[in-house]
Amino acid sequence: MNQGKKRRIVILAAGKLDIFTAKTAAGIIRYRGDEVAGVLDPERAGQRLEEFIGVGEGIPIVSNLADLESADPDMLIIGVATPGGVLPAEWRGILRDAIQRGMEIVNGLHTMLGEDPELSALAEECGARIWDVRKPPEGLGVGMARARDISANTVLTVGSDCNIGKKICAIEIAGELERRGGDAMFLPTGQTGVMIAGRGMAIDRVISDFVSGAIEELLLDHQNHQWLIVEGQGAVFHPSY
Repeated sequence: MNQGKKRRIVILAAGKLDIFTAKTAAGIIRYRGDEVAGVLDPERAGQRLEEFIGVGEGIPIVSNLADLESADPDMLIIGVATPGGVLPAEWRGILRDAIQRGMEIVNGLHTMLGEDPELSALAEECGARIWDVRKPPEGLGVGMARARDISANTVLTVGSDCNIGKKICAIEIAGELERRGGDAMFLPTGQTGVMIAGRGMAIDRVISDFVSGAIEELLLDHQNHQWLIVEGQGAVFHPSY
């Protein structure tokens, strides 16, 4: 996602628009709300978005993409984290519609839509881009402590539980440092943060041996900043993460 260009975003959250499941939707709306044309959820169409996720006053909930034709949307973001990151079968028709309209698909699920035979072929035919945010870059290696000697101050947000605000804290800390005249950069390590910032890496798809190397690459790539605020993942006490 190119933050230099203002997009006209539709967020897909059909049947899953709540504060816990639609974390990605809430994050995009909180920090890129001026680019969001609407949220797609037929079950709640016409209702007030902020009643479900706490943010988004004035952004419409619609039944389908045709309801937003006047806004000429150019990007569809999958705005929820499904169990196991699997694509719900009932969303395929919505994705086909978006691709046929030439919209870019931004996918944070573990299901790689760019590798889906039907959707990838349709995207190529229609000239639409599919961005699988969780797909890690090639050539990652193990950490070699190369970032130890950079001059930037590195801050990592960690939490005692999941869904506790590590990403939000990291973004807000970086923003406050900037407001106080510092040179700070937020480095996301999860799919929603990457969508917000347009950079970073979703490390839950990185082979565990290479996680330290992936973070090292992020730090080295942005070492020219005074402060690097790294989004933490997982949890200190959560039995699964």
